[in-house]
Amino acid sequence: MCKDTTTNGANRRLFAYGTLVSPLVCRSVLGWLPPALPAKLNGFQAYKVKGAAYPGLTQEQGATAMGTLYAQLNGNDWLALDRYEGSEYERIEVRLKLGSRTVNAQTYLFRFPGKDLTAQRWDYQYFISNQCESFLRKCSLQ
Repeated sequence: MCKDTTTNGANRRLFAYGTLVSPLVCRSVLGWLPPALPAKLNGFQAYKVKGAAYPGLTQEQGATAMGTLYAQLNGNDWLALDRYEGSEYERIEVRLKLGSRTVNAQTYLFRFPGKDLTAQRWDYQYFISNQCESFLRKCSLQ
């Protein structure tokens, strides 16, 4: 198990903005569902990845990415998340809004925004209604 050696607790928290916002996907990846709260990440936006059901997060001045803050993650969880996200993403530390508070967390930044992101913002509700079930089957996460 990975101990939190930071003073801000960031490596115990994940800001999820895409498929992992879905409790079904998160539970499938981690094997459990961590405590979760709605959160906002200022200065970032999630866009559709070309030809994919998942988004990529990129920095964008004046934007706000909506998502979920998961807490109480451990080293095994981060290993599973890193495998799930793959080489298209880089895990970074961010400061995000949680109600009136600001907290540190980890999130996954898309590595190829100019090449593989569309100009269309990712729509979580569309994913849940139209893509989540097939996404889970395709990724063998069900």
